[in-house]
Amino acid sequence: MDIGTLVTRAGHRFGDRVAVEGLDTRDRRTFAELADRVTRIATGLLSLGLRPGDRVLDLQSNSTAYLETDLAIRAAGLVRVALNHRLHPTDWQRIAGDCAARGLIYHERFADDVAPVREQVEHVVVVGDGPETSLEQLIAGATPGLLPPRDPDDLCGLHY
Repeated sequence: MDIGTLVTRAGHRFGDRVAVEGLDTRDRRTFAELADRVTRIATGLLSLGLRPGDRVLDLQSNSTAYLETDLAIRAAGLVRVALNHRLHPTDWQRIAGDCAARGLIYHERFADDVAPVREQVEHVVVVGDGPETSLEQLIAGATPGLLPPRDPDDLCGLHY
């Protein structure tokens, strides 16, 4: 069973129960909300032109959005490549080139340092405010739909 199916089932089964709560209690998601947002992020990423198997860099700190994008990248059949925020930006550039990343999701607090990496990829989403499509815009413009089936042997993440 894949992540997309698990999240969808949990949304149906546990609906209004709290699935995740951030440090700020306004940053709370029920299972139904989490399932909807993860599905919308996944279909939104695919609508940008990303295809299953494409590498997507993920540069964020722990947050509800980090969990949502982590699950969505995997649910879409994309390969998540976590960028450690403690590394130097030149390391991020090397990782982006080495894995042939096509997408980037980053938190606005890293905007200045991630600029060279943004130039290496085709599709960029910012969590917060920035010059690219924001995560909330991606969610608002996406419709929940069927996600591509996943083979249990598909690559789902690269860790450097």
